Parts: sequence; structure tokens; C-alpha cells
Amino acid sequence: MYSEEIEDLLRKSKVKVGDFVAIEKNGNTMEGTIMPNTGDPGILVVKLTSGYNMGLTSDIKIKKLDKEMKKKKPFKYEHDKSKKTILILHTGGTIASKIHYETGAVHPALTPADIVSSIPQLGDLVNVKAEVVSQIWSDDIKSDHWMLYAKKMAEEHSRYDGIILTMGTDTIHYTSAALALMLHNIPKPVLVVGAQRSSDRGSSDATMNLVCAAQFIINGGFAGVGVCMHENMNDDYCLIHPGLHVRKMHTSRRDSFRSIDKMPIARVNMEGHIEYIEKIQQGKTFRPTIVFDNRVALVKLYPGFDYKQLEYYEQNGYRGVILEGTGLGQAPINSVDEFTKDHKKLLDAMRRMSKKMIVAMTSQCIYGKVNMNVYSTGRLILDAGVVPVSMTPETALVKLGWSLGQEKDLERAKKLFLEDVAGEFVDRVDPRAFLN
Repeated sequence: MYSEEIEDLLRKSKVKVGDFVAIEKNGNTMEGTIMPNTGDPGILVVKLTSGYNMGLTSDIKIKKLDKEMKKKKPFKYEHDKSKKTILILHTGGTIASKIHYETGAVHPALTPADIVSSIPQLGDLVNVKAEVVSQIWSDDIKSDHWMLYAKKMAEEHSRYDGIILTMGTDTIHYTSAALALMLHNIPKPVLVVGAQRSSDRGSSDATMNLVCAAQFIINGGFAGVGVCMHENMNDDYCLIHPGLHVRKMHTSRRDSFRSIDKMPIARVNMEGHIEYIEKIQQGKTFRPTIVFDNRVALVKLYPGFDYKQLEYYEQNGYRGVILEGTGLGQAPINSVDEFTKDHKKLLDAMRRMSKKMIVAMTSQCIYGKVNMNVYSTGRLILDAGVVPVSMTPETALVKLGWSLGQEKDLERAKKLFLEDVAGEFVDRVDPRAFLN
């Protein structure tokens, strides 16, 4: 709802949300559509004919135009046998959505015609098959959704030249890790694509991310799972990140995604220019393993961490815990004075739990490998049965649930968890990757 002042202005002008109007301000006249309020109720939002939104105060004159916005004829999508075909699976988010200009609402582009009419460059490149597999905020995605997506891709990949999964950006790196493990050695390119800016904003990255993903699918000669997002704040290149070594690093920047301890696979632009940076070796045998055990947790350690928090997972049937330790894989386990007398209980809990479940250590530092042999604290944690893993915490969590989903026996699950199945372990930190 708009403020009482704005609502009064609309009533006096005899216009409403969705009307096409002429607006006069400071002697200048512009045309556009009145949009619903989604922010400051004291600012009237108008979508100009240029496509940009403008926020206006009540110091304006509004006149409803007799003519309606020219309605475009329904776009007719036709399959072109000379082009490659990609499958676009929608899960939600702003990427690959379209704007209803009379209401300002963002709707999912549900059909090939929707997508191609919204992003003509895509239709120039490829044939599109579009399907909605879920409509969900990325924060609400669960392992059941990962398995749903992976199963669909395993069943459909042979019919297409590649697959794009569109989703909200907040948990892309969890999804890409899950797909990379569940679909290890898939012989087609699978790219997870999102957008940091909604498609009704002039600074939107949605179109470029999607077109660059399509270009890489048809011209890159790549097979496997990656993430395609902006390289920088300009509209020149996107990066293809390895699905197991990527992380969202900023809440809103278009270049938020970064490869962690590994270099990106490639750079690609909308014209199809591709520069490979670090090729990933694929195996030959594709055997999808679409399983997951949800009885896993990711626990961040911090100064003053209470051992009872860790015991919760022991007491409630969990089969594995990933610890985010400090630095090289440290934890507050040393009782050195009256303030730290309970610290030893954390080490006792780790030792006890390691006999019942898999307890692994990663680092809350974004970059760099865990090394628990450097300091005595790390060595004590190792002796307690905690295993170090050189992965991002998010990938480690996914690998743990995936491993436990395959094996009921704890020792066999642990062996699988510590095996480098799809290149998820960082054997060597690439110095070029830091803040790249």
C-alpha cells in the first residue's frame, strides 16, 4: 500500500495501479505505468516506457492516457532443427522471469515462448525446452529438492545438449555441490544460474547470465556441473565456476560468486567468446547416485562455544557433523584458567561422538586448507577422532549427507566420505584463486 498522501493523489487524478499515464514534473513529461508499492510507501513507483522504474514524490501531476499500452501479439515459438537444444529447469528466483508491465508483478517464464520473448538473444542461439520443477525460495530448498533435480537431469540429459537450472542465489553453492556428486561424470553440461538483480531493474544480470550459460553449453565442449554468474560489475564476461568449489561472497553484488581455492573453469561472454582457465577432467562412467541422509549438521565454532550445543546432535540421532573450526582447524578445547574450565568437555564430546558418528573439521576461513598437525590443539582434536577435510564447509556438509545416504555402516560411509570422488577435495590451493 502507498501512503495516504500518494493514495489521495491517485484518487484525485482518477488513476490506479496498472494504468498507463503521463506524468508531469518540473516542466518535464514522461509516460509510464503505475506500479504497486514494494518499498517506501511515500514514493510512487512508475515503470517508464524505457523499462526503467522511477520513484516519484507527490509533487507531480498525473493524467491517465486514453490509449492503452500497445499489446504485443502473442509470440510464436518455433523449433529450429539447425540449432542445439537446452533444457531449462526452473526452481524459482528472479532469473528467467518476465515482468507483467500492467501490474509490475514478476512471473516465472513457464514456456519456451515466455523465455525467448523475454530474452530474444537466447532464441537466436538455441532451442529451448522449459519446465518448472519447483517454485521455491532458495533458502527453503532441501535435499529432497536436490534429489528431485538430479533425478530429472539423469533421466533427461540424453535428449538435450545441456541443462540450465535456474534458482535463487543464496544457496546455489549447496545445490551445485549436491548435483556434482549425485551426477558425477554426467556427459552433458549442467549449469546452475541465478540473478542478483531482478529483471525489472536496469542493472539486472539475469539476461547476461542466462545467455552466457547457453553460449558455454553449445560452444564450450564442457561436461559436468558448474555455476554461471557475472565475473565483475560490468556486463562483459561471466565466469563458469566448478560446482564443488564455489561460494556466494556478497549479499548483492552481481559478481558475488567466486571459485574457492580453485580457478574458475572458463570466462564466456554473450557473443560466445570462451577462454578456458582451468579444465576439469571428467571420468567416462556415468552412474547417478541420487541419495542423501538428512541426519547431518554444520556447526560453527566460536569463542565461548558451549559443548552442550554439540551434544545436541549426539542425543538426537544425527549420523554426522561438520565442524567449522577457526584457522587451520582449531576449537576451544583447552582448560587453562577458571574461565575455560569447561573447554575440556568439548574435547570429551568430540572423542565420544567420533565413535558413534562421523565428525569432520573444516575451516571457517573462506580460503585455505585445514591442517591440524601444526598446533597442539589440532593434534588433540585429531587424536579425539575428528577427521580433517579440505573442502568448503558447504561442500563438506553435502558430501557427508551423500556418503551416509549410500552406506548404513558407519566405517564404510566414513571411507566413502574421505574418498575424493568428484574432485571435491582441494589437494593443492591455487594461489591465483585468492580473492580472484
